[in-house]
Amino acid sequence: MPSCESLFEHNFLHYASYVIRDRAIPSIVDGLKPVQRRILHTLMEMDDGRFHKVSNIIGSCMKYHPHGDQSIFAALINLAQKGLFIETQGNFGNIFTGDEASAPRYIECRISSYAKEILLNKKITSYVDSYDGRNKEPIAFPAMMPLVLQLGVEGIAVGMSTTILPHNPREILQALRAALDGKKKRIYPDFPTGGIIDTREYDDGRGRVRVRAKIDIIDNKKLCITELPYGKSTELLIRSIEQASQKRKCNIAEIHDYTAETVEIELKTTRGTTTNEVIDTLYAFTDCEVSLSSDILVIRDEKPRQMSVSEIIEYHAKQLYTQLEAMLMVEKYEILQELRKRSLEQIFIEERIYHNVEDKKTPKDIEEEIIRSMNPHIERISSLYNAPITKNDIDHLLRIPIRKITLYDIEKTRKDMEQLQTSLEIVRARLENVVGYAKEFLSDIEKKYVETIPERRSKVEVFEGIDARAVAIQNIPVYYDKTRRSIGTKVSTGERALLASEFDKIILLRTDGQYSVVPLPEKLMCGDILFCGFADKESLQGYVFTIVYTNQQGQAYIKRCKILKYMVNKSYSLIPEGSHLLGITLADKGTITIHFSEIRRNMKRSMQYKLQDYAIKGSSTKGQRLHTRGVKRVDIS
Repeated sequence: MPSCESLFEHNFLHYASYVIRDRAIPSIVDGLKPVQRRILHTLMEMDDGRFHKVSNIIGSCMKYHPHGDQSIFAALINLAQKGLFIETQGNFGNIFTGDEASAPRYIECRISSYAKEILLNKKITSYVDSYDGRNKEPIAFPAMMPLVLQLGVEGIAVGMSTTILPHNPREILQALRAALDGKKKRIYPDFPTGGIIDTREYDDGRGRVRVRAKIDIIDNKKLCITELPYGKSTELLIRSIEQASQKRKCNIAEIHDYTAETVEIELKTTRGTTTNEVIDTLYAFTDCEVSLSSDILVIRDEKPRQMSVSEIIEYHAKQLYTQLEAMLMVEKYEILQELRKRSLEQIFIEERIYHNVEDKKTPKDIEEEIIRSMNPHIERISSLYNAPITKNDIDHLLRIPIRKITLYDIEKTRKDMEQLQTSLEIVRARLENVVGYAKEFLSDIEKKYVETIPERRSKVEVFEGIDARAVAIQNIPVYYDKTRRSIGTKVSTGERALLASEFDKIILLRTDGQYSVVPLPEKLMCGDILFCGFADKESLQGYVFTIVYTNQQGQAYIKRCKILKYMVNKSYSLIPEGSHLLGITLADKGTITIHFSEIRRNMKRSMQYKLQDYAIKGSSTKGQRLHTRGVKRVDIS
């Protein structure tokens, strides 16, 4: 009896393999997951030129797909929204607004002619039994294009996932033509929602792209979003803008959504804010800019493989060559068979061989007479199909109706034979130059479906990343309550110390000479504060602290310094331990007046010192001694 561990390992491997190959990861051959392939196969089977109710299609597809109707419906809607393989009638949802499709009983669809031309060729398609053995389904369609790049795919399997961004079909066709010539042409993602994309980090499908919404400036107070980042609906985008506005990250006062067939989201800025000031904050703090990763994983040779965009293009160029060659070989065989059949009929009727068998009594005698009568003329068809006359050939000749023999038209037959000969020559010429025929085939597809295949929607540009700290709005009030000795954004009493952004750090200097740098606090018990300011590099460079203090011996010192180095949430002291802070100022110029506590004969009661007479040094220096007499108080003016 197997152990529990081996049982779990065996079953897990089977489950993982099933999920990877038969559910989540697309095949490189046709770019489809199994459910998508079964939907298209069902649509091709049901195709009669008319629309079918989606509920009927789902029911028919369940013959092939064992995972329920909801998964089929979701995959069908997703395929239909691509706008290439399924023609729709009714509400199939809106990729812009995120609105869902109507119930399957209310909407209809059919396979598109583009899908049939790209995918359908039963003569070179391999089939297997469906899950219950009652039907046959294709292993993979012989796709003439790399649909895995055209559709874009996301899938999460066991221990692995795939994210393939959609690309423009026209550019894929151009890349295939280049690959057939042994050249490489870089292609980049193209999204149905448009937008502006930066592809510098795409790395041929192994990196990422940054996508921005297209924002038009209407006037000095109004903006309009007309294209969305891929994967975002108008609802999600508006929600992100509202949240950023509520947190005072961007100054948007009003949002109006006029989206219908095209995107139109109107934004109005707050009073005192211009549109140019708002755009960067929209990209920095909302879903107007997103980053999309690409990790191409496909099933190739029945195994999951990671590939690049260029490798997929090269694979499909070879696949296109192989499949067109196979189709031409099949077509050549069929033409030769038809020519052989027509030639035998022509000899049988024009040479009146059918009269020779009228007096024959047995099938064997009839067969021998036909062969004997046909042999003198067999050279006429040996160049077409070098094989002796078979019993099947004889059976076919004997089944020719009397009406056809009676109404036989020699001239029409010869013209038909000439047309078949012409077709055969064309096929042979194409077989001699399959690469040229493949390029011609791709050009014909592009011309034939010029209205079906869209132009590029996403504009490729290079744009620099926006530093959220740099564009953050300093509109969060920080209050200091002297009585309760607390400071922060959630302190509602006291005086406003400054306006800050969520990214700011602040420096707090206390009456005991201690200072610390802290992230923007909600409510911090801070003691008695002498100074509160911003702790960014530029601000600290501008702060010159002038401190007057007495040491343990009562001697007066002056210290002028800048605070340029610190660790967040760590306390430092500007004066030596045991010293007493007398005064502090951030003025560049001024006068310090020291009033002495010890007054003797012929001694001054006070002395004045100019700030600018003392050098600015580091925050760890001791400072410069002013006087050795006891100090009563210090005035700074």
